[in-house]
Amino acid sequence: MSNPLPKILVVDDLPANLTAMQRVLGKLEAVIIEASSGIDALTLCMDHEFAVVLLDVNMPEMSGFEVAEALHGAEKTKTLPIIFVTAAHSDEDLRLQGYHSGAVDFIHKPINNTILLSKVKIFLELFNRRFEQEQYVQMLEAEAARRKQVELDLRMANQELKLEIAKRERAEITIHQQLQDLEQAKEKAETTNQAKSQFLANMSHEIRTPMNAVMGLTDLALRTDLSPRTRNYLIKIANASRSLLRIIDDILDYSKIEAGKLELESTNFLLQDVFDHLMDLFRKLIAESTVDLVVIMSQEFQFALTGDQLRLEQILMNLIGNAIKFTHKGSIAISVRTLEEQGNSVLLEFSVQDTGIGITKEQIDKLFQPFQQADGSSTRKYGGTGLGLNICKRLTQLQGGEIWVESTPGQGSTFKFTARFLRRPEAEHNLLTPPEALKRLRILVVDDNLSSQQALKGILEAFTFEAATVGSGEDALAAIRSGIVKGSPFALVVVNQFLPDMDGVETTQKILDLARQLLVPVGQLPKFILLTTLGQDEKVKDRATTAGVNALLLKPINCSLLFDAIMEVFGKEEARIQQPVPDSLNLNEIIQLIGGARILLAEDNHVNQQVAQEMLENVGIIMKVAQNGREAISMAEAEPFDVILMDIQMPEMDGLTATRQLRSNPKFKTLPIIAMTAHAMSGDREKSLEAGMNDHITKPIDMNQLYDTLMKWLPNHKNLGAKAVMIRGEQKTHNGPNLPEILPGIDVPACLKRFGGNPVSTRRILMASQEDFSRAAAEMRTLLMGKRVSDREAAARLTHTIKGLAGTFEAKMLQQAAFALEMGIKEQREEEWPTLLDAFEAESGRILEAIEILSTEQQKLKSIHTDEPQEDIHAICGQLLKLEGFIKSRDFKSRSTLDALMPLLPQSAIQEETTQLQARLARFDFKGALDPLERIFQHFNLPFTNRETDGEEQITTEKK
Repeated sequence: MSNPLPKILVVDDLPANLTAMQRVLGKLEAVIIEASSGIDALTLCMDHEFAVVLLDVNMPEMSGFEVAEALHGAEKTKTLPIIFVTAAHSDEDLRLQGYHSGAVDFIHKPINNTILLSKVKIFLELFNRRFEQEQYVQMLEAEAARRKQVELDLRMANQELKLEIAKRERAEITIHQQLQDLEQAKEKAETTNQAKSQFLANMSHEIRTPMNAVMGLTDLALRTDLSPRTRNYLIKIANASRSLLRIIDDILDYSKIEAGKLELESTNFLLQDVFDHLMDLFRKLIAESTVDLVVIMSQEFQFALTGDQLRLEQILMNLIGNAIKFTHKGSIAISVRTLEEQGNSVLLEFSVQDTGIGITKEQIDKLFQPFQQADGSSTRKYGGTGLGLNICKRLTQLQGGEIWVESTPGQGSTFKFTARFLRRPEAEHNLLTPPEALKRLRILVVDDNLSSQQALKGILEAFTFEAATVGSGEDALAAIRSGIVKGSPFALVVVNQFLPDMDGVETTQKILDLARQLLVPVGQLPKFILLTTLGQDEKVKDRATTAGVNALLLKPINCSLLFDAIMEVFGKEEARIQQPVPDSLNLNEIIQLIGGARILLAEDNHVNQQVAQEMLENVGIIMKVAQNGREAISMAEAEPFDVILMDIQMPEMDGLTATRQLRSNPKFKTLPIIAMTAHAMSGDREKSLEAGMNDHITKPIDMNQLYDTLMKWLPNHKNLGAKAVMIRGEQKTHNGPNLPEILPGIDVPACLKRFGGNPVSTRRILMASQEDFSRAAAEMRTLLMGKRVSDREAAARLTHTIKGLAGTFEAKMLQQAAFALEMGIKEQREEEWPTLLDAFEAESGRILEAIEILSTEQQKLKSIHTDEPQEDIHAICGQLLKLEGFIKSRDFKSRSTLDALMPLLPQSAIQEETTQLQARLARFDFKGALDPLERIFQHFNLPFTNRETDGEEQITTEKK
């Protein structure tokens, strides 16, 4: 603590003297206080502590001596230093009286300022030292008191410590006993948990096995001729079976989450495909309800994302299914919006809003807890396990988001959740953009459900159309009349079959009658798309066609199918596939940039080889194939390549090992090597780059991503564009039948899009994969019965291959089943293998059913053209020699050459040989293709050496 400024009291009855003293003493570091009388001086001394008092002797009323005596007579001021100020210089009696009254010094007037200041300073210094001593004494006293208290505290603490030690000794004995009890409880819980997991797996298998039979046989029975009552019974059995299967899936998912074994997959997908798939999935359920399911179109529909598409769909399916269950009338609307975007990371908010019964605050509080339901009573109206929303919550958290609900009882609920994905803007392009001639097309939407009206209007406007809405047939007639009269007629009417005043077919008839009455030319009559539900479409189909309906669509509306229907109605079917690559580069520009490049594909699966061939040869790339990593190294050393596309998982030598060996050779230090693999889990890309690869493309192969990656690593190519255009021009133009709109287990529009919209290529590749799918399940069972490590590894490789194929064909359910089986094998969860195999086999069977449909169609087409072509021996021999060279050099042009040759060959004479040759080239079995080729050569008496030749011999053969 710093010393306070000392105080000086100046006492004089003359103001002039006080002022003079104030001026002199003001130079000191002190507070100057004035008093004009002895009484004032005494009062001030009682209130303040002064360092010194300068006291005038001669004052009226009370002299200085009297004041001094009074001060020294008081306890507080008895030691107060007093300096008398007087004009008397030699009066010794006066001086003695002053000292007797308590003065310590005299200052004579007139005052010498130096003497005054020096004398006062002495007393100021004494005051300061006295203050410091007092402070020091107080500090010592406080320290002594503190130490005394510390000693007391220490004695108390010591006593408490002794008590605590005794207490802890007793507690340690108790804790030790508790630890033993806990260890026993833990062992018991682990045993119980293992038993529970084993029980769940066994019960899943035991339930699924008869369930597969029940569901399969029920579906088969429903395809036969049945009485209405029997059909009704079977439909209810099918619905009950699906509900039971969903309960089993919920329990298994919850078990996996609890065990920490549920992992997310990372794949590339389009958000629009997710919503289109959901609409297709719920079509049957919506047809059995009285609600509409709609999507609210937004810019996010065009997003290309990387994440777990299947788990995203699982959350949305659960929320939509619940909304349908608890909504008796009105609509269910699904939407998505962007909450946050940082770099390539995007946080999306998904919403499922219904007009159902709503949920109370008390029910919401327990809604996302396991085994909890809004109504848990035994008399509850709605069933379920109470696990679905808890699983949604866990899946949402795994995807970096959260889930919540906003609801008002009696008015509906809105479930919202967020999830984080990686966004790939370079892969985004709007395939739902019509040609310029159809932009701003005027469309009238006729639907009595306001939500459906607005949703359809939003979708159509996103397609660049101009849409208006009405709620009844009469209103539609009024709108049509108004449009014709004003000279802005509607070109298309999208009408719901179920309207309050007249149905959609009747509305169509009346609109056409009205248009004809108003003398609208036949070529300008409006087109019609009728919206109906599954099951009602067959009932209304004939009436609709007769009435003038141009297309029929099932609700809920799939955006892609709606766009396709509009394009087809106006004769623009090619618009859906007019943008197979990003707008910034068209196909010819890509050919100019990378066409003519020589690429080595290291891939052991023949269907993946064919997919790559279709995509690469489409832009004029010259491609050769290696069956494994060892063969890739050998071929790379034998001839130059501009890029190597390397699969990771291959027999004999995997892609990572092959890449490391190539990089160890200085010759291949700068050669671009790109991983093209189904390994898309977290860390897989890093493993590829660490092995020495330049980039990483995931399967199923996205055509745009493949082209973009090649353009990235083939900058300023060797001006082979002209040659590439010529090569591509030599390829056969694909003219053939379209794919069926629906194939079991396959998302047909998405599959077609993956192959550039070419139905012939898509059909051919699907049919070529029949052998892979047909042998997969049986081979898998055999491998998993084996006890060797190599058997398990082979089984994992096989499921990995099928997973990649399923992704290529947009067979989502098979892809999911294959992934689950692959993880089950790698994690050695043997108790789950039977269940996983059953699911895998069931989904494989659906794909085989789809391929069988295509094969049947192909046979029908062949039977239509039975006339044998006229043989042109010269042309045939030339093409056969050319084909021989391509096959022996393992060149993919052998496929297109055989396609061109087929119409010239006499099918009846060598049908078996040509069929075998086609099948083996479809699998890229070049060596196996030599045998049927040799027999064809023998038929035409051509010389043939059944061995693979080197490049020089091939050139010689071609020249001959």
